[in-house]
Amino acid sequence: MPLVLILALAGSLIIAILLERQGSASLSVRRQLDAYQFHHVSGGMREMIARWMKLARGPIESNLDDDGRAFMLQLPGGYSVDVYMEDGQGGALTDTSQLVGRRRQIAEYMRAYVETFGDPDEFDVSLRPAGPAVISVASAPRIVLEALASACVEPDQVQQVVDTLLAIAAQHAEPGYVHSSSPQISLADLRIDSVARQEIESMITTSPSIFRIICVERAPGGRANWRAGGLMDVASTRSVAAYDQGGPFLTWEDLPPEGTRSR
Repeated sequence: MPLVLILALAGSLIIAILLERQGSASLSVRRQLDAYQFHHVSGGMREMIARWMKLARGPIESNLDDDGRAFMLQLPGGYSVDVYMEDGQGGALTDTSQLVGRRRQIAEYMRAYVETFGDPDEFDVSLRPAGPAVISVASAPRIVLEALASACVEPDQVQQVVDTLLAIAAQHAEPGYVHSSSPQISLADLRIDSVARQEIESMITTSPSIFRIICVERAPGGRANWRAGGLMDVASTRSVAAYDQGGPFLTWEDLPPEGTRSR
């Protein structure tokens, strides 16, 4: 990892920390600090992540710690930044403007189904603003699997489809599982129309290309005082030019210091 990137990121974080200590008396200063920290620090983190992706070999999961951490940066003053990655392709796609034909119909039905019957508190997981329409069965919530099944088969067939998709997800989680982007064999015994089977197969994967990135800056002692993240297309990361900040990142946002997820 280039030393200049590490120094630049460390410098941005240190400046943000110093400004934070001095700026508590003014709301205007606080807003300027927040804007500085989000723009410069997040930009530096995106470059670091893109560089790490260039160096990673094999499936993304094989490069992560047990808790999903990709790497950690140790900064001066006892500060650190942990970068986590997790399957981010389980949600139903909300932006269907680039889709056509039957795939667009299925994706729009899935979005409407989740919005109608899903838990709004879980929309950050069950809905996804960008990426392909294909969903990862390994991380898709049950409501998303129900939405896909309901879009493709008769009402009395939905349960058997959902059960099969859950079985695929469980198989995927087993140690030593060999990744396959199209697990058709697991759907072959379903008593559904062949066209519906093909539609379902075309809408699922067990090898996601969209990952959720979560960056956590920790103060001395481990307290999280800054979090940011977004969705990243890891497939494009390995083919686009290094340091192309806009390329692989589909979304990026500031997150609450203490999020609802385990990180």
